[in-house]
Amino acid sequence: MSAASLSRLLGIGPQLISRQLFCFHTSQRCCTNVTFGQSLGPTTAAKQENVRKHPPKIRKSGKTAKFPSTNVTWEERLADAVTPLWRMNYEEQLQDYEQFIRHSPLDPCILFHEGGHWREITVRTNRKGDTMAIVYFHPQDLGKEEIRKHQKSLVEYFTTGPGAACELTSLYFQESAMTRCLHEESPYQLLYGIPYIFEEVLGLTFRISPDAFFQVNTEGAEVLYQTVRDLIRASGDYIVLDVCCGTGAVGLTVCQGAARVIGIELIDQAVEDAQCNAVLNGIDNCEFLKGKAEIVLPELLPSLEGAKFLVAVVNPSRAGLHYRVVRAIRNCEQIRRLVYISCKPEGEAMRNFVELCCLPDQQKKLFGDPFTPTLAVPVDMFPHTPHCELVLLFER
Repeated sequence: MSAASLSRLLGIGPQLISRQLFCFHTSQRCCTNVTFGQSLGPTTAAKQENVRKHPPKIRKSGKTAKFPSTNVTWEERLADAVTPLWRMNYEEQLQDYEQFIRHSPLDPCILFHEGGHWREITVRTNRKGDTMAIVYFHPQDLGKEEIRKHQKSLVEYFTTGPGAACELTSLYFQESAMTRCLHEESPYQLLYGIPYIFEEVLGLTFRISPDAFFQVNTEGAEVLYQTVRDLIRASGDYIVLDVCCGTGAVGLTVCQGAARVIGIELIDQAVEDAQCNAVLNGIDNCEFLKGKAEIVLPELLPSLEGAKFLVAVVNPSRAGLHYRVVRAIRNCEQIRRLVYISCKPEGEAMRNFVELCCLPDQQKKLFGDPFTPTLAVPVDMFPHTPHCELVLLFER
């Protein structure tokens, strides 16, 4: 995304935009390391040159790619589906960012059907190669015995069958009639392996549960969190509010120098992970509150009225922040600095930006001074795809 397009997106002058794009490669267990412009499969130099000159066309939805029709390995088909820009060199990708950034993000799940029933599989891995697979099973009027048979077949497939090549360290199963539900609604069942995987980020260790959010690109996450830490500029007088904190990655990586960090998260398992991660890393100035941010934050802020400085970091889903969260931040005069991490800034997050920066509005109960966006940093968390995270700094 260019400085000019970010300027148009945020309605501020291009001189206030910092154009920084960070790129990374990731190691995949079934492939060689992916670097920009490098082929994934055992293709010849001639074929690599051919696909470089004639890359697959990406549909306007941004979700699927048309594959070359002949002599394509399964590794290349997988790369085309998950990282559709991998055949382009990175400079070409940067030139196309403004066009591609408007597409919908990729769904990180794989869907497949079996006998009228369908499954989703989400796969998580870490630097060491530990791999957790979560199977979401959506049965159609199956009894418990039939479901147990499906579970047994999954274990056999991933331990002694063709799926053993994946070398899973954890296999989870969740039965649900809905597309997706929380662990409390339908518990995750560990069918095989260890219950957690662990990841190292900026010298800290993080425990990751199947229901908890954690950035999929570890090297990118380090730059993302370092960027947030630089923008917060928290000193000993500051209390940092980490809204939508997940497993506590942001709060734990920015806590050094802050007086206190308070994280808020809806997912029970993520809060348990965050609390465990604070203990794992010997950090005692972080606490994590369980519940909906739109309920917890308005109740929390009055208890912090004696605090001299508050800094807020928000990392919501694609749906953006609930309006009560925006209103609570806007009306809290101690919050002078806000860092907003958005995976889809052109979507619902834009409504948040407008409400944070508009003039006071009695009807919407927005009474505090408006924020001003002063810096925007795109971080390329998804190499070879048209998507990136945008870190925005708001001040007043």
